[in-house]
Amino acid sequence: MKKLLINIFLILSIVLLPSMAFATKIPEGVLKELKKDFPGVNVRFDGFIELPDKTQYLPVFPINLIKSSGPVKIKQTIPANTPLKNKPDMILFDNNFALLKIIKSPNAKPTVIDDNNMPLTVKLGILPQDLLVPENLVIPESLRVILGDLVIPIKERPDEFKTFNDFDEFFNINKKPSTTKTPAKKLSSIFTNTAPEVKEKAYYITNLETNSVHIVNPETGRDLYQIPVKSIPTDIVQTPDERYLLVSTIASNKLYVIDLLQNRMIKEIEIGQYPSSIAIDSLNKLAYVSNQNSSTISVIDLSEMELINTYTVTGRPSKMILSYDRKKLIYADSVSGKVYEYILDDTLKDEDRNNYITQISSLSKFLEQNNLLYIINRNKNQMDIFSITTKKPVISIPVGEKPVDIVLIGSEAYVLNAESDSVSVIDIAANQKIKDVPLSSGGFPRRITVLPSLTRAFITSANIKEYILLDLQKDIVLKKYPIDISINKVIVAKKYK
Repeated sequence: MKKLLINIFLILSIVLLPSMAFATKIPEGVLKELKKDFPGVNVRFDGFIELPDKTQYLPVFPINLIKSSGPVKIKQTIPANTPLKNKPDMILFDNNFALLKIIKSPNAKPTVIDDNNMPLTVKLGILPQDLLVPENLVIPESLRVILGDLVIPIKERPDEFKTFNDFDEFFNINKKPSTTKTPAKKLSSIFTNTAPEVKEKAYYITNLETNSVHIVNPETGRDLYQIPVKSIPTDIVQTPDERYLLVSTIASNKLYVIDLLQNRMIKEIEIGQYPSSIAIDSLNKLAYVSNQNSSTISVIDLSEMELINTYTVTGRPSKMILSYDRKKLIYADSVSGKVYEYILDDTLKDEDRNNYITQISSLSKFLEQNNLLYIINRNKNQMDIFSITTKKPVISIPVGEKPVDIVLIGSEAYVLNAESDSVSVIDIAANQKIKDVPLSSGGFPRRITVLPSLTRAFITSANIKEYILLDLQKDIVLKKYPIDISINKVIVAKKYK
């Protein structure tokens, strides 16, 4: 495939909260820390930092700068655990502000570190937009988002993106070898017995590392093809007719429509700033997109693939879901943690449609069914059930350590626990935990993807390139499969001929 060329046009308000309209002012706590080890540090008007020995750093402002009157501390460095006085290549402070050292060598252009351990907080940050760019500076492809509107060349690197002239041939497990006239023995799909609904389908995968939707062969785990979008995807869903994918991204106020028949993006729909989640109403053929930095929700007609309405809501909507009865949207304010409902009844006045429900700290995910919220967060090792009708808690049920994802299937809830590497199975009719299923992934499990049969699910990890097939009837791990790439979200879709 030709080298991926993506021209990203970022407006600061897309990525940064409007309250962070900075005038390139380095946080005071960061300056104090720098001056402790480098009393003669020089901070230029555009935020560019130069130490007394001429070592230079680029400041990276985060999506959410944590404001505190107390001192800041170093949260992470590259190389790891390097003291500030030793001038690490990357410094991330506990207020999410970061510094990238300009690396100079005799036979190469100045650049900054390109490291697989670069925190996502840094990758999604942004350089001062009034920066006087150092001469000949180049930026690694993995840090493209931090440029915003700055024009800085991308550092040349080997092309990671492959292409194949005949896409179907790479899915055809029964094809004959080209080197012999003897028919090849018919191969049996690895999913024939374990997950027949995946047989001869494709995985459409997004992660937090690339500006693409990856098409992966389930039989081999190989990353075959990429469909580029213009920023890192935040959410991906399939339309009810199973023909299209809708993709929202961090640094673009557009919703991207991918045609699975053509395996390419066919349309861009203008929506709001920092779209973070998509909810589908299959019955009414509508999609709702929460626009975090616009405080709006976009309504998309899936028959025409057009924007038909925009709702202005309270707070910065994220983690949005459509209620079980399809009568309201429920979302969390990404700043305050407050949870709101937005009633989908156009006969109501605007002030009567948006109502406060409750507040949740460190929210991982919530689901709704029959006016009950099923809530997990990163700090509580429990699933909380909350009544929307009475606005009161119902019960808290212990789960594993650091719950990160939840799905509801019939009368059971499955909670994925990252720290304890397990799945907690809960009977939501009796409001009690049935069992904990150990995964033994050796990684940090991130998401549960339930397959169409509702009898099996994939468990994917943030840091292990494999996925686990879980039997939801027997509550056991069936098998583990290798895969080429890390996964944030996966759609199991039909492979069109």
